[in-house]
Amino acid sequence: MCSSRGRKEMGMAGRKRVCGTVSGRNGGAAGGEAGSRDGMDAGPERRREPAAVLGRDALVPAVAAGAAPVGSSGSVPDALQLQQARIRIASPDDAGAIAGIYRPYVEATAVSFEWSAPEPEEMKARIAKVLAAFPYLVAEHPGTGDMLGYAYASPYYGRQAYCYCCEVSIYLRQGLVRQGLGTRLYDALEGALRLQGLLSLCACIAVADGPDPYLTGASVAFHEARGFRQIGAYPQCGFKFGRWYGVVWMEKPLGSRPKDPEAVLPFPQARGRIEAFLSARQTPAVSDASALRGPSAGR
Repeated sequence: MCSSRGRKEMGMAGRKRVCGTVSGRNGGAAGGEAGSRDGMDAGPERRREPAAVLGRDALVPAVAAGAAPVGSSGSVPDALQLQQARIRIASPDDAGAIAGIYRPYVEATAVSFEWSAPEPEEMKARIAKVLAAFPYLVAEHPGTGDMLGYAYASPYYGRQAYCYCCEVSIYLRQGLVRQGLGTRLYDALEGALRLQGLLSLCACIAVADGPDPYLTGASVAFHEARGFRQIGAYPQCGFKFGRWYGVVWMEKPLGSRPKDPEAVLPFPQARGRIEAFLSARQTPAVSDASALRGPSAGR
């Protein structure tokens, strides 16, 4: 649904507005603190045979096989370690670990609408596209540095007037949902987007018509708890594992709609303030992005 667009300038009220954007399509929303409809799929030119041709249950064991919340060192984070997980800005060098977290959502669930999991090189390109305009955050084990999850934003739609909106996505390592890490990641992402001047977060979430072995309703509940509300639905618009799935759109406003809004600050220009915000969040006493943004975020 999101076509590509580069950085655009548009004259409004006698001054230019700059909206940072990236190419590609984002799959929008977190699911039960882990997952989303898809992850910036590469478009129709990459259409592949659906996993369903392998048999409806062929990929189900992949979830169980990769479900242990362990990283390369085999360490399993406890509750305190999850609370102390380091959240930082991703780099293309994180592509392998991010691709490993994303793979089971593609291969064994309808959380993602992709049919084939991207390889690390493709994921590296996706990360770079996001970082051209938006935050891409990762959570690491505080002791080992193992990747525990990631969250990022991307364009809601490829038109200039949408530049104050963005779509958000989040994925956690299998076995780490409902332990608070997803909330920490989403809070950090929301704070970073506020620093850029975004005014609306959108999430596109896969839904099933009833009980389903590949999809639960946890993502909708997670977003409702985070202040999102449902604003639309597309029934039976996605086909995977021999089944039809719908999507719902949920939205969370980040502020009022001023008559003459300030320009959105592209991520490269906001990076310093976002890094300071993330560093401050490691100290429980500081958690408010407004304390770091200042009168106009340096615009």
